Amino acid sequence: MGKDRLDEPLDLHNYSTWKLRFQLLSAELGYSRALLQAPIAEADVIISDKVKSVMAKNVKNHYLEAIVRAANAKAAWDALAATFASTCNTRKVALRQELSDFKMANGEELPIYISRARQLQSDLLDVGHAVADTELSTIVIKGLPSKYHVVTTALTMREGELDFTQVVARLMAYVIPDEDNNESSSAFITHRSGGKFNPTSRHQTSKQRSKSNAICHYCGKLSTRVRTVCSATRASICADSRTNYSDVYTIR
Repeated sequence: MGKDRLDEPLDLHNYSTWKLRFQLLSAELGYSRALLQAPIAEADVIISDKVKSVMAKNVKNHYLEAIVRAANAKAAWDALAATFASTCNTRKVALRQELSDFKMANGEELPIYISRARQLQSDLLDVGHAVADTELSTIVIKGLPSKYHVVTTALTMREGELDFTQVVARLMAYVIPDEDNNESSSAFITHRSGGKFNPTSRHQTSKQRSKSNAICHYCGKLSTRVRTVCSATRASICADSRTNYSDVYTIR
């Protein structure tokens, strides 16, 4: 971009940020006064015309007529402000309501959800309402469904402010547990503590413990050879016991 051009020209939804950037550009070029008062001296008229020219280079085509028709730079500046006054307020209210109701849609992927939050933050800034990253972090966490409850609980219990970058990194690294299997939740918690997790170890340990400590319901002895369980009484039956096995089924 040239020294008298902004990265983004004025368009429908960026007036608030464009206004600030154009003021800075005018100050850098030494033309700030032309936006504040109508020209009086001939030198002021020359500067005002230059500002109108710079302004025309930094707006979309549908705003050119308002600038050209204006008597001077200040009049053009005020005309643009009047054009966006009501539109900006209406859009700001709508965007703030969207922020208040922000939540993940059914079937929405997490990266899209995060990107949508960032875009909403940017849109609000364009209408003059700044949303801090810490506030956005809270809104993103609040809008997640219950399947993220393990990671969201861990994040909200942390001390200090929520850093948006760290929140996104934790969410992206989180593995959502299956509905019929909560092992992933334990895996996430173990990962946070720096340990290693074997998703089958808990079942294997309890199963081995039940076999090694089982007492046969019929012979009354402690046995490591328990093979069956009585379907009626749920009592352990060892392989050494001479029993009618028609009422039992094998542990798998």
